[in-house]
This record gives sequence, C-alpha cells and structure tokens, in this order.
Amino acid sequence: MSAKLLINLNKIKNNISFWQNLCQQHNIKLIGVGKGCPASPKVARLIGNTTSIYGDSRLNRLRELKKAGVDFELSLLRIPSPSELEAVVKYSDISFNSQLRVIRKLNQAAINLNQPHQIILMLESGDLREGIYPPENSIKIAAEVENMEGLKLIGVAANFSCYGGIKPDTNKLNSLIQTAEKIESRLARKLEIISGGATTSLPLLLENKLPARINQLRLGEALLLGRDIQDIWGYELPELNTDSFLLEAEVIEVAKKPSKPYGEISVDAFGQRPSFEDRGMRKRAILAIGRADFVYPDQLIPCQQDIEVLGASSDHLILDIQESKTPIELGDRLRFQLYYGPLVHLSQSNDVEKVIIN
Repeated sequence: MSAKLLINLNKIKNNISFWQNLCQQHNIKLIGVGKGCPASPKVARLIGNTTSIYGDSRLNRLRELKKAGVDFELSLLRIPSPSELEAVVKYSDISFNSQLRVIRKLNQAAINLNQPHQIILMLESGDLREGIYPPENSIKIAAEVENMEGLKLIGVAANFSCYGGIKPDTNKLNSLIQTAEKIESRLARKLEIISGGATTSLPLLLENKLPARINQLRLGEALLLGRDIQDIWGYELPELNTDSFLLEAEVIEVAKKPSKPYGEISVDAFGQRPSFEDRGMRKRAILAIGRADFVYPDQLIPCQQDIEVLGASSDHLILDIQESKTPIELGDRLRFQLYYGPLVHLSQSNDVEKVIIN
C-alpha cells in the first residue's frame, strides 16, 4: 500500500509506564483505552497486559480479545445497546451504564448465562453525553442493583470533554464523590471505584488537585500519543513519546502552481466554501492519501518542518514544499506525526497498512 501507519510499541509502552507510575503514587488504577488504534491486536494486548483492564467502546473488538483468551479484564466503555446485552455479558467483564431498563435486562442476561457481570453507573456531570440525570437518581438505582442476582455494582463514573467540551474540575469531581458517598450510605458498603474521567483529568493529577477518593482514570490518548496534555494543556513532559504513531505516505505529484485556485469558487467535495491566500506561484506536492483516511488534515504534523499541509480532498493530501531544504521527488515517502483524531481514522482505514516497527 502507498500509505502506512507506523506503530512503535516500545514508545507506547513507555507512555503507559509513565502514567501508570504517576497514578500508582496517587492510588489510582487505569483502564487502558485502545479505541484510538483498534486495528492492531498487538496494541490492545500491550495496553491490557500493562494496565490489567482494557477498555473499548465497540463490543466487536472486545469479542475478539475475549475469544483470544486474554488474561486482562475487558471493559465496555459505551453504555450497552439494548439489542446486545447477552453479548455484553459474554465479552466484557465490566460495563458502564446509565439506563435502569437496560440494567434490568442486563441482569437477566447475566442470570441466563450464569455469568456474573460488574457495572459502573455513569452520572451526568455537565458534558451532556451519557449519564444519570440528575445524579441523585443514581442512589435509588444503586439500591435496586444491589439486590440483582446477576450484577455487581462496583462504582460510579463521570464523563468530561467528549461532547460538550466541559473540563473536569475539583468541584465537579467532589460532587461525584458526594453522590458516591450517598450511595455507599444507602448500601452500607464502600464502592470499589470512583472513576474521575479520562485524559482531560490529568492536569488535576499533575497539579495534585485530583480529589483523593478518585481512584480510577480511563486513559487512551495519553497512553497512545501523549500529545494533548502538552500541546493543548501546556504541560512539558519530555518523558512522553508523541511519535509512537507515524503516518507515511507516497508523493504522486510535484509541480509549481498558483497558490490560490482560479475561477468561480463554489463549494468543495465536503460542501464547504474554502478561502485561500494568494502567495504567488508555489511548489506543491500531492500525496496518495486523503480525508477518507484521516479526516482532519490540519491535525497532521509534518516530520519535516519546512513543509506545510495546505489541505486535502477525499484521496489527496496537498502540501506546500516551496521552502523545503531537501528535494522532494515523485515516489518519495513523507512522514507525519498525529493528533488523536487522525489516528482513530487511520487505524481503521482498510487502505492504510499497519506496520509494527519495533
């Protein structure tokens, strides 16, 4: 294939070890989330074997791992679909839930299969994705779950930053803890887990502001790339590898052309009306990969600093190479570091070869 996703397992392992060591200092356990690179079983096994719990939002991926007989626990992160409850019990050890009707049917599925299943209740904390709302309703739900034969309630959780962009803070996490403690009072026992979010909760951990009772985080991007915590949140962490995944693609055209398209501007292939700066004649290169593979051209970072990503169509990535100090020719292969968005798509593209490079 003309495009490859290069995967460095040693660098991913280093990232996992960095966060795991930090979390252990604060009595926090990790769910290692592999949905950023679901196409590689080796990545999933590395994450699961290192963190002891592997999480994914898609049941079919957990199914493959369960059938392969992995030694680590499997957690379904997306709340279960009502049509898949028997499979949820079969192929995941833990699931996150917010709907009582689904929980009741999940309990029956666990009883029918004679396979006990652990659940964590998702509470709404402002991001307005999944979660019990208002959170206090979880107390009554927890009390009902406590008497279910097939299920064991092990904790509560909250989601942040995924839909509404709402970041976690100490007030929101303390509210989660307060609800958990009300549940504990009702059940007359401690909950094993209070899960305080994902990668966006790491700034609180780094600043020692994460409330003490938060004892689980669900980390994906931080383990795979470790880029958001540095580029978006502004923390300098040289211990992390941001190049554990690289896109490599082949040059299929090199030409000097006007920098601004000419003619009457309408919309592009995605229904957007683009605008361009006129920079005169510029040397450009086209690579054999496009939005169909990575979706977000602005989140590709050229490893060669003197070239610029201009944009992309479905199947073409267009670069400005006017300032390149190294000659770029037809057939050359250029590499790019990635943000999480392109990684998710590249790892699932059937037109991109996945290559383990260590």
